[in-house]
Amino acid sequence: MLKKNGTNKFLAWRPKSYALWVIINLFAIALVAVIIGSLMYGWLDIWTHHGQHIEVPKVKGMSYYEAYDNLKKSGFAVEISDSIYDSKLPRGAVIEQNPKQGAIVKKGRTIFLTINAFSDKTVSIPPLGDISLRQAKSILEGLGIKNIIVKYVVSEYKDLVMGAKVNGKPIKPGQRVSINTTVTLEVGQGLPEEEDFFFWDDEPQDSDMELMDVEHEETDVQDAPDVVETPEENPEEFE
Repeated sequence: MLKKNGTNKFLAWRPKSYALWVIINLFAIALVAVIIGSLMYGWLDIWTHHGQHIEVPKVKGMSYYEAYDNLKKSGFAVEISDSIYDSKLPRGAVIEQNPKQGAIVKKGRTIFLTINAFSDKTVSIPPLGDISLRQAKSILEGLGIKNIIVKYVVSEYKDLVMGAKVNGKPIKPGQRVSINTTVTLEVGQGLPEEEDFFFWDDEPQDSDMELMDVEHEETDVQDAPDVVETPEENPEEFE
């Protein structure tokens, strides 16, 4: 009974014209859409910081921690995009920033930083045994290793690299080391040249014997006592 009465009341309120009923419904839908759109637009303004533009400060040249603090205080997000190694720059120094200094961006924008590596660059050492000293030094210098010590060891192969060490320990092929470390190359010193040897015969040659006789005669003459003549031996010279 109540449901029937409610239906009757709704039918009594409904416009008599079907076209007018459609227009009322479309107007209601449009009104709801406008309200929802306005709410979303306002929420997006808040989310994207619409109208809040600030200038990007200069952080290039600062340490990463100093740059991070400055950017955070200014309302930016910070992210490291890349790191490189440059021995001439301080560890962790900011080398590049994006966006650049002075750019006008929205608050909360992410600033990407390229920094100098905090630790030394490391490289993988290839096998260095059984190659020439010149080739081994060329390989190491090509990898960026400048501190190279050459230590000669006993070997019949001259200038052949027998092994390599870091801090007194042999380097394994593929081992990663810092480019600032000191690498010691153990290199063969080779056999001595023939002219470095002196051979003596068991028996002296004739020329050696003649030289020894002459030296002996000279020694006898020098060692002989002086003879002093007396009047009894040669009286004529004293008359």
